[in-house]
Parts: sequence; structure tokens; C-alpha cells
Amino acid sequence: MSHPNQACAPVKRGHYRSALAAAISMALCGTTLADERPDRIDEIIVSAQKREQSLQEVPISLQVVSGGDIQRLGILTFDQLDTYVPNLVISKSPSTYVINMRGIGSGAGSLSVEQSVVMFVDGIYGGRGRQFQAPFMDVQRIEILRGPQGALVGKNTSAGAINIISARPTDELERIMMADYDFELSGGSVTGIVSGPVTDRLGLRLAANYGDYDGYIRNSLNGKDEPGKEQTAVRGTAVYGGDLLEAILKLEYADYRTVGSPFQLVSANINRPLDRNKETGSSLGDEADQTYSTNLALTLNMDISDHTLTSITGYSRYSNFSTIDADFFEADLAFATFDEAYEQVSQELRLLSPVGEQFEYIVGAYVHTSRLNIARATGIVFAPPASSYREYDQSGSVLSAFGQLTYNITDDVRANAALRYTFEKKNADFAIFGGPLAATQFTGTLLRSFSDRLRENEVDPSVSLQWDVSDNLMTYASYARGSKGGGFQGAISNAEAATFRFESESSSSLESGMKWSLDRGFFNLTAYFTEYKDLQLSVALPSTGAAGFDFFTGNAGEARAYGLESDALYRLTDNFVVRGSLAFLNGKFTDYPSGPCPTGVAPDGEAPGSCTYNGVKLPFAPRWSGSVSGEYDQNLTSNLTLRAGTTVSFRSSARMESGRDPGAIQGGYAKVDVRLGIGDANDRWEIALLAKNLTDRLTIGFSPPAALANNPFLGITNDGFAQTLDPPRTFAVQGMVRF
Repeated sequence: MSHPNQACAPVKRGHYRSALAAAISMALCGTTLADERPDRIDEIIVSAQKREQSLQEVPISLQVVSGGDIQRLGILTFDQLDTYVPNLVISKSPSTYVINMRGIGSGAGSLSVEQSVVMFVDGIYGGRGRQFQAPFMDVQRIEILRGPQGALVGKNTSAGAINIISARPTDELERIMMADYDFELSGGSVTGIVSGPVTDRLGLRLAANYGDYDGYIRNSLNGKDEPGKEQTAVRGTAVYGGDLLEAILKLEYADYRTVGSPFQLVSANINRPLDRNKETGSSLGDEADQTYSTNLALTLNMDISDHTLTSITGYSRYSNFSTIDADFFEADLAFATFDEAYEQVSQELRLLSPVGEQFEYIVGAYVHTSRLNIARATGIVFAPPASSYREYDQSGSVLSAFGQLTYNITDDVRANAALRYTFEKKNADFAIFGGPLAATQFTGTLLRSFSDRLRENEVDPSVSLQWDVSDNLMTYASYARGSKGGGFQGAISNAEAATFRFESESSSSLESGMKWSLDRGFFNLTAYFTEYKDLQLSVALPSTGAAGFDFFTGNAGEARAYGLESDALYRLTDNFVVRGSLAFLNGKFTDYPSGPCPTGVAPDGEAPGSCTYNGVKLPFAPRWSGSVSGEYDQNLTSNLTLRAGTTVSFRSSARMESGRDPGAIQGGYAKVDVRLGIGDANDRWEIALLAKNLTDRLTIGFSPPAALANNPFLGITNDGFAQTLDPPRTFAVQGMVRF
């Protein structure tokens, strides 16, 4: 992957960008030395530690994906990002995305469980997979932070964090139109951007996107290619800069909908191989998924003497309604609906000291309130009285204080210490109704209801020591603790009062690494060892009754992960850049004696009917993963440039569900993407051809048991999986023009 290409104009005093923002902008555009020497690479600036810093100065295992990478690689959805980032696995479940970092994630069984790998978009916390439905539209960069980040980054980052930074208004008027058309998916998208100054102190940027694509799985029952996708997103950003104050206001709206689902029933017993063909349908409705989301962020940067006071106010809300053929089978057996609404208000204040002093510090506070409402229903067509409807309401608030102190011991050695204290409270109410009208009219006989609450205090410290061995080589060692708040089982059908609440999880990590900067590139290497306690999991269980999916949602004991991560880039010639990343991961459950048993596996756990997971490999945790890419630019004439690129990404085998079912393993594979473009030498226009998954590898991203299709009572099968299919080989044409 390449670095962001920045087009920068000089920033005058009194312009809408403040002096601090101007310095950051200049850094983002590369150093003066890079401008004088075209064989050198631009400096990569990140904000992983609440300050704008060079990637090579940050003592964290961190990978950056630029906005240009997203556009060139044709990344359309969140689950396509992990192809290019080792040790990151993002899967699509029936209800949401499942994010795993270094083998750790929360599972997909319950919508009430927040992620262990959290998104932050322009500083706004996003612990729920549907909060940001347009994360890749007009992005400046994405920072993937591996390992616990609780001390400084924030709430619920026990496994890692994904920091997304949207593009800002430009110094000069810029109008961009981008479009693509995918021949395999019979659809495309168009994005328009208008950006520039309104006055010397005010800049505006407006971005809008519309996309419409067919699916890649043939449903023989309705003759459609599923899942078809349609998306609309609009984002407006305003930046006002005075002599002492900078204000950034962002408002975003997105409408994301799909028709059909990417799930296929796979079963050897009934001769259903993995082949991008499915047979699903229900008399209770069509499969669909629609989400409306709104996000607002107001950031104020105020110069106070030689300090900077930053305020980030956030508002986030979404509503989702989705339906799915819950038996994943052509027989009209079961149908499920998910109705979810979420609202969040947050406020962060932080004070940054000036850099270059012997002591540098950051202090801050964060407050967050939220409300979650979930209604789920399962309709049993062949036995309507067995249908159920569940309601779940949760309110919560978080208050935390944090700080970081950097002691520059010498010019070459510095020590960092950070600490975050968090107080969190949640209240939840649950009710389940049963009867023939439960799934169609959301009413019935009350079967059980209960309420619970939790109050928690967490302290997450981190320390690190950095040594600049030379002007080009930095080494570091660190310890970090992360935590994730407890919660409740949510609107699952088998929720019970005695097990409704589960406890917080925690992680402790040792990390050591080196960052080696070269004139023509860099090489970064990290070794880590992490232990998790009271790990939270939400696992789909095989059902033998008529109620559909059951789930285990709770604490799974202890786990351990260790490994190596490397990231390198080198400019071989003025025209040819090579980048590679490689990760090794060994992750296992170490103390989980009483977990759920897969179908056909004899119980061997400590509790009756349970199975031990001690020594079992973590899910979504390939031992080896990585990617290698090359990009070649060549001027054909004084006004015409050829741009070619190839990316090979690979993973070893991994189990693609949170249980221990051996039938859910995806074998190792490699995929190849190729891009060939031609455009104006000054980047005013470009047209390109993009081939993804060129060898057409057939792979899965998620593989839970298939609910009613896994019911021996119905005589269907006992080895069924509802597997999520990854996209096939696709060919697309891309175009861009600047006005």
C-alpha cells in the first residue's frame, strides 16, 4: 500500500487553519527533504496517541491505510479492509460485523455485546458495528492499532482500536468526481466531492456517495443474485480557524440497505457444497437489511499560552431493521427479525502540553451516555405456537479521566506512562413473549421478564520506554492493560435471570518493537505477549428444539496470544514501490473448562453437558497472515502517466466461528488483486481497471451452526453451517476527474 498523496498550498496567518493545523498539514505533505529527493518517501503522520506524530515515533504496533489506498483497492465495505491488514479479521454475521484482532473479538450472538476492537471516527467512539455506515467515504487515513489501548485511546479497547480520520477542507477550490462499475456485480457507485475556502477563515467540504450493486450468490428459489446492496451517504465538514481557535464541524447521514443475505447452507450429509448457490425463502417475508445512521462531531482546538485545549462533542444514532430466513433452507421452517435502535452522546476534553520540553503531557476527561433498544422475533412456520418475541432495553453512562506523561530522559531516551480511570453503569430490562402471533404481530403470552444493573470501576495503565538507537532506528518496550465493560445477554431467546449479567474482561500485554526509517522506506517489527481474563464471547449454539438459535453469551475464562508483526515499505526506484506486511499469531484458550459443545461432540467439560476449550486455538486467528504489494508509476508523455499495482494477500487456516466446531475451518489461501490505470501526470483525471480475487478463490468469512437446518428432529442434517461467502473474482472499471 502507498502513502497518502497530499496536495498542499502555503497556509497564511489568519487562514481558516490554525498555526497548529498548518504545521500538521505540512507534515502530512511530506518533509522538505522528500520534496528535494523524489526517491525518498513522504512521512506518515498518525494521531494514535492523541497527538499528531510520525508513524515511526509511536511505540505501538500500528498499520496505516490511506484514503488513496481505499479508492485504488476498491474497498467498499468494512469487512473488505482486513484483506490488507494482518491479524485483523472482520466477518459479517446475520446481525452485525464481528471484528477480531490477534484472535480476540466478542462474537456475533447478541446485539447487546459491544466490540473488543473499537472504531473511533474523527474522535467519536463507535463500539457498535452499525454506528458508522459510510466509514470509507472520503477518508484521509485509517490507523489500525493492535493490542490493548485502554490507557490513552479509550473505552473498551481491550484487543485494539481502529482510528478513522475523514478528509478536511482544502486550501484551494477542489471538485472531484469518482465512479466505478463492477461487471460481476452488475452495479457501481459514484462519489462527488467539493472542497475549498469560503473566506480566509472558513473552509467547507461536501462529499456524497451513491452505490447500487447486485449480489454474487444465486438464490435458486427467487432467481436473484444476493445480497444486492444500495447505499447513500452525505457528509459535510466545516473548518473555521481564528488566531487562537480552530473549530471543525462534521455532519454525516447514511442509508445502507441489502436485499438477500450472503449466507449459504453447507452440509455434506445432504450434498450441499460451498458453491455460491443457495436455496432460501420464507412465507413470512424476504431477507433484507436496512440501516439509517446520523453522526455529528464538533471539535474545538484552542491555543492557551503554549498549550492546546481540545474539545470533541459527538452525537451518534442509528436504526436498523433486518430479516433473515433463520433455517437457511428451502423448506419454510423459520424466519427471524432484528429491530435495533441506538443513540449516543459523548464529550471529551483534553489538554496537550507543548512538545520539545523535558516533560510532555496529556490530561483529559471523557463522558458518554447511550440508549439501546432491541426487539427480536423468531417465527416458527411449521409450529407457530413455538414462535417468540423478545424486547431488550439498555441505558448506560461512562465517565473516565486519563493522562499521559512523557519524560525525555535524554535526547535519545524517553519514558511514557499513561493511566485511565473509568466508571461505567448500565441498566437493562428483558422480556420474552411466546405464541402464534409473537413473530408477526409482536405480541403473545409473557413467558418471563427481569431487570438487572451493573456498576464497574476500571483502571487501565500503560508504560513504555523508547530509545533512539540512531537517527533512523527507534526501539521500544511496553506494558499495557486494557478492559472492556460488562454487560447483559440481550434479546436472545435463552436469556435467563441467573446468567443475564456477565462481567468485564481485561487484557495485559507486553510488547517490544523496532521502527527503522530509511531514505527509501521503513521496516517495523513488533513482538507481543497478551493474556485475557474473563474473555467475553457470544456464540451461536446448535438448536435441537423449535425455538431457533440459542446462544452462549458470557465470560469464557482466560486466553493467551503471542506473536510477531512486521510492516515494511521500500522504494526500489523512483517509479517502483514495494510494501509488505506479515504476522505470526499463536492464540489459545488457557482456562475455559466449561464451554458450549458443537453438534456431535461428546461433552468433556467440568460442568455437565459442557466441553472444555483448554488448549483450543482461538477463533478467527490464522497462524500466518500478510500481504505483499507493488506499485509502479511511469510517465508515458509529459502529460500522461501509467499506474500499475498488484497485491497478494494470504492467510493460513482458521476456525471461522467462536465455538470449537472442526467443521467451521477455512483452509489457508492466497488472493491476488491487480490494478492498471492511466491518467494525467498532475492527477487531474484517471481511468483504471481493477481485478479482485483474480484466481477466484472460494472462501468463507463466518461459519456458525445453521439453527433449524441443524435439527435432527426434522430429519434434515446434523452438520449444517450457515456460512458467509466472500466475494468471487470481480472486474471493475474506475474513473476520477478533478474540475
